[in-house]
Amino acid sequence: MAQAIPYRSSGKLIIKVSHHCDIPFSVFLMNKAYIVLPVSLLSSPNNVKIALAHEGQHHRNGDCLWAYFIEVIRIIFFCNPGVTRWKKVLSDLQEFSCDEVLIGHSKISPHDYGHCLVRVVQAASQSSLPTNPKFACAVGMALDKQNEDCTFIIRRISMLSAYPLKTSRPLIIGIAFVGFSIVAPLCMAYSAAGTLTSPKLKEMDTSHLNPKIQDIAQKEIALAVKEYHAKSGVIAIVDSKNGTIIAFAESSRNLENSWKSRVFSPGSTIKPFIAAAAIDSGTSYETKNYDCRSPYNIEGKTFTNYDSKVKSASLADAIAKSINVCLIKVSQEAGAPVVRKKLSEFGFDLNSGWQSSQSDDLQLAQASLGENIPVTIESLAKSYAILAHQGRSFEEPSKAVVSEKTLSSVNRMLENAVANGTGRRAAIPGISVAGKTGTVIENKVKPLALFAGYAPANNPNYVLLVVIEDGYLSKNGATMTSGGELAAPVFHNVAKNILK
Repeated sequence: MAQAIPYRSSGKLIIKVSHHCDIPFSVFLMNKAYIVLPVSLLSSPNNVKIALAHEGQHHRNGDCLWAYFIEVIRIIFFCNPGVTRWKKVLSDLQEFSCDEVLIGHSKISPHDYGHCLVRVVQAASQSSLPTNPKFACAVGMALDKQNEDCTFIIRRISMLSAYPLKTSRPLIIGIAFVGFSIVAPLCMAYSAAGTLTSPKLKEMDTSHLNPKIQDIAQKEIALAVKEYHAKSGVIAIVDSKNGTIIAFAESSRNLENSWKSRVFSPGSTIKPFIAAAAIDSGTSYETKNYDCRSPYNIEGKTFTNYDSKVKSASLADAIAKSINVCLIKVSQEAGAPVVRKKLSEFGFDLNSGWQSSQSDDLQLAQASLGENIPVTIESLAKSYAILAHQGRSFEEPSKAVVSEKTLSSVNRMLENAVANGTGRRAAIPGISVAGKTGTVIENKVKPLALFAGYAPANNPNYVLLVVIEDGYLSKNGATMTSGGELAAPVFHNVAKNILK
C-alpha cells in the first residue's frame, strides 16, 4: 500500500494506483476506506469509472468489514474446509450484489460492465505479477490468476442482462448470517470427526478423450506453439455423431490460464452462422451479390475489410474471403431478431453482450463479426458440431436448427472457403474439408488465430477447433498472424493424421 501512488481522495475515501497489482481491490484500514487500481486500467477512462464504482459499492455494502470477520473465523477454524467453502460462497454473493446494484445505474450498461470484468481477468491472467492484494482483508473485483474460477466470471457476465433495475441490499447480509449459522456447526462437527466435501462448478467434460487422437493433438499443438513463437495454443476435437469432446490439447509458455473455460471472441468463425440465419430466413442465398465497399459506417463506428479493394461479392465469396462489410449487410437484411434467435439455437450467448442502450443496427454489425459474442473453446466447437450433425441439436436430435437446404448451402460455402478462400492451408488432398478462419485482436495487440471446421465435409466424423494465441510466422519478409496462416495448417496436420 505504501508503494501505491495517490490518485484521488474524498473525505475518508482514498484512491491509489499501483504497478504491483493487476486487479482493482478495496480495503478498510485505520478508519479509512482505500481503493487501489492497477496502472494498466488507467488506459480506459470507462473501465476506471466502472472499477471505482464496483469497489466503492464493496465499501458501501460493508464487505471490507466482513473480510475482517471472515479472517477471525478462519483463525478459529483454521483446519476446516467448510470455512473456505463458506468464504467462497460469501465472496460470490458479494460480487453478485455489487454487480446487481451497479447494473441498476443508468450510466453503467451491462455490456460495458461485462467488458470491464473480462479486461480485468485477462490482464491478471497475462501478467507475471502476483495479482492478489497483499492484505488478508482486502476485497477485489476478481480473484487472482491462481484462484479465479473462470466459470464464475462467465456466470457473472451471463447474469448481467438478467438483473432487475433495483436491488435489495439486506439480502446478502441475511444470506451471510444464515450461511454462517449453518456452516459453523458443520465446521465444529468436522473438527471432531469426518470430512466435509464441497461441490465443484461444472467444467468441460473430458471423460471421453480418445488416447490416440489426444496424443496426436497434443503433439501438434506443442509443435505449433514452438514454431509460431506463440504464447499459447489449443485444439479441441468433437465427435460429430454425439457431440462429445474426444480430444482437448493445449500448450503454453507459462502453463497458466487454461483454455478450458477461457472466454474470447469468435471473430470471423461466426460468419457461417450469420449466413445460415439469413439463408434459412429466406433473405439471402449463396449467389446473391452485395455491395461490400469499405469503409462502412454505422452510428459513428467504422467497419473495414481486410482487402480494401473489394467492391462487390456474392455471399459464397464473402464467406470464402471473409469480407466483413458483406456479412454485416447480410445480417441487416435478415434483421436482429432473426439472427439473435438462430445464433442462440446454435448455442451462442446473445444476451451478455447485447444492451438496450445501443441500437440493434450497431450491435448486429458487431455480432456479424463476432465482436460482442463471448464463447469458450467448448461452446464454439459444439456450435460447429451442430453443423456437422446435419444441423441438429445434440440435446434435441429431432430438432433441426436449420433446414436441409440451408445446411447444404452452408456446407458448400465452407468447402469453398477451404478450397478457394482463406482456409486453403487446411485442405487435405483426397478429403473434403469444410471450415472457416478467424483472426481476433485482443487488447489491441495480442492476436488470436482461429480455424474451425469438420471433415469429411459430406459425412463428418470430427469437428476440430484450433486457436493460436499471440503467434506469428515470418514469410517472404512479412509477418503472418492470421487464422489462415497459423491455425489452418494445424487443422490440416491433425485432421490428416486422425482420418488415416
